[in-house]
Amino acid sequence: IMDLVLKRQKPSVVFDSFDRNKAYVIDLLSGLVKEKFYIILIDKDCKEITKIEFTSFNELAVEVDTSSLARAIAVNTPRHALICHNHTSSSLIPSRADDIATAKIYMLCKIHGVNLIDHIIVSGKHAYGYFIDGRLKNIKDKVDSDDFSKKI
Repeated sequence: IMDLVLKRQKPSVVFDSFDRNKAYVIDLLSGLVKEKFYIILIDKDCKEITKIEFTSFNELAVEVDTSSLARAIAVNTPRHALICHNHTSSSLIPSRADDIATAKIYMLCKIHGVNLIDHIIVSGKHAYGYFIDGRLKNIKDKVDSDDFSKKI
C-alpha cells in the first residue's frame, strides 16, 4: 500500500495592482534584520515565474549582479519585472543608490523587452512604491531621454 501525498500549491499571486504587489512584498520582506533585494520575474498573465534574491555581507546595502540578472531574464523570458528590497531603518525614503540600481535594472530590462513595473521599498509593515510616487516614470524618462543617450 502506497500513501499518496498531494502537495498544495500556494495560489498564484497576480501582480496587477500596487495594493497586491505591496502586500506580497511586505509579506516577503518585513521583519528582516539584514537588507535583502529581490527581482521578481513575471509572465504575460502577471504571475510570478521566479524571484531572484540578492544579499550582501553589508547590512545596509545590497549590490545587484547585473550579469546574473541578465542570464535569469534570458532563461525565463519574462514580460514584466518587479524589484523590491527592505530598509532595515524605519525610513522608506529611496537613497541615491536605490535610484541608480533602479535605473540600471530598468536599462537591462529594456534591452530584453521586459517592462519594469515597480520598485517597492519595505520598512516594517509599510511600503513605498516608485510607480505610485512617479519616481519610476522620472527615472525611465531620464534613461530614455536624448540627453542621456548622448552621454553614453
